[in-house]
Amino acid sequence: MNILFSINHPAHVHFFKYSIDNLRSLGNNVIITCRGKDITTELLTLYSLPHIILSNERNNISGMFIELIEHEVKAYKILKMHKINLALSIGGIFIAHACRLLKIPLVVFTDTEFNFSNKLSFPIATIIATPSCYVGNLGSKHLRYNGYHELAYLHPNRFAPDASVLSELGIGTEDKFFIVRKTSGKAVENIGQSLMNKEQLIDLVQILERQGRVLLTMEGKIPSVLQKNIISIKPHKIHSLLYYAHLFVGDSLTMFTESALLGTPSISISSEGFLLGNFDEICRRYKLGFRFRSFNEAQTKIKELLAKDELKKEWSLKRERLIAEKRDVTQFQIDLISNFNKVRKNIRTFS
Repeated sequence: MNILFSINHPAHVHFFKYSIDNLRSLGNNVIITCRGKDITTELLTLYSLPHIILSNERNNISGMFIELIEHEVKAYKILKMHKINLALSIGGIFIAHACRLLKIPLVVFTDTEFNFSNKLSFPIATIIATPSCYVGNLGSKHLRYNGYHELAYLHPNRFAPDASVLSELGIGTEDKFFIVRKTSGKAVENIGQSLMNKEQLIDLVQILERQGRVLLTMEGKIPSVLQKNIISIKPHKIHSLLYYAHLFVGDSLTMFTESALLGTPSISISSEGFLLGNFDEICRRYKLGFRFRSFNEAQTKIKELLAKDELKKEWSLKRERLIAEKRDVTQFQIDLISNFNKVRKNIRTFS
């Protein structure tokens, strides 16, 4: 079978990597296309996943439109050249129209209800796969699974923490440390949200430093006073660091979810203007994280969590409950691809 994965963000590499390895081990011809974005290509190389870069990231609206056209034109040629039987993507925006022109089945995964790409890719997709907590009914193409995107690579079947990352950063196994993430706010899931400003970021680091070391990862200009907190590690090691951290605070929704699913208390400081089913379930059902509209609102909860003596043990038990109730999402992908023709005929019978 000739299968194409369209990967356009670092998180997409993690989401698909185990399925790609499995499909290749079974003798399938797997093609990976991607954008030259962030650390996407670095991760693909680290995981020994050969890939074809179809476009480079552009930031302004007109540039993004040009990139989309460039990417789809090249994707059309790749799909045709390799006689692709099935294409898969998160969001699907960079592959959808090429698939339609060539009448190639397309599986679109999404966990974001408000993503602008939904309107472009959903009408074209053959199957739209979402977590079961996704808000809204997407019709006859909608396939729900009991999990989260991040459980494709953070489920215990796939992930084991590597303590060597601690020694790389000079952290002892008993040391208390915190991870803070500050994004640029340009990512789709952060557009229009109230993100921490530089002054609030400095205040946050100072609050956390009273109890332990603060490790900062951020985009954009770094305040001089925070230079000492910046960490530099290989991107594939960040999940082990999140696992061992005592607390995560930031405006990255992906890292918020990853931390929570790893049993690390997680605080998101961003606007709740958008309805997000997976974050709502993680916060309300499993109580693994908390979302706040502003830094001032978050401070009370941060101080409350820091005062707990058995914080990580409490969160570990919450994580165990979640894992027991959710499925290995990589296995879901593999089952879906293996049974694709049957699933597309009767989505309701597959879960």
